[in-house]
Amino acid sequence: TAFLPPIIFAIWIRNTEKYNKEKWRSIFLCFFWGATIAIIAAIILEYILHFSIIPSIKNQQILPLISVVVIAPFAEELTKPLALSLKTVKKELDELEDGLIYGAVAGLGFSATENFLYGWSYGLELLSQGLFFFIIFMAIRSFGGCLLHASATAWTGYGYGKTIMRHTTIFRVLPYFLLA
Repeated sequence: TAFLPPIIFAIWIRNTEKYNKEKWRSIFLCFFWGATIAIIAAIILEYILHFSIIPSIKNQQILPLISVVVIAPFAEELTKPLALSLKTVKKELDELEDGLIYGAVAGLGFSATENFLYGWSYGLELLSQGLFFFIIFMAIRSFGGCLLHASATAWTGYGYGKTIMRHTTIFRVLPYFLLA
């Protein structure tokens, strides 16, 4: 159940183009990148940032808030759109909306694995409270998480695709990264 909604959304997003649809191979690579490499890289980056920031924070009670609002989004939005730099994907960036599509698909892959991990981590605890709570939790994660990751990484993907197509500096992605 964790992977089904993201896969359906990825197929739907890929098929929104009427002409010059993105190749399935590139779509798969972006989804796979988000579901594997981006997850691992984000976890590592989050730990590095978390443990490098802890000593500088006087009020340790705000650390969870900083982790969720600053560190996690920074790490995730840095790693997910790197799928667009894969040679197979990069050569497909020939229209402005391509970055949106590939970014969204990478975000969906990330969401699929994250949903699985959340379900695995909290599933038994929620199941002990009843099947209803588990189903509600996974539905919210599967749809809300999908839409959040897809839309955020679509913005960064758009900026990255635009930078590649216009042969400008990578720093032109920064406004889209901050928006994500």
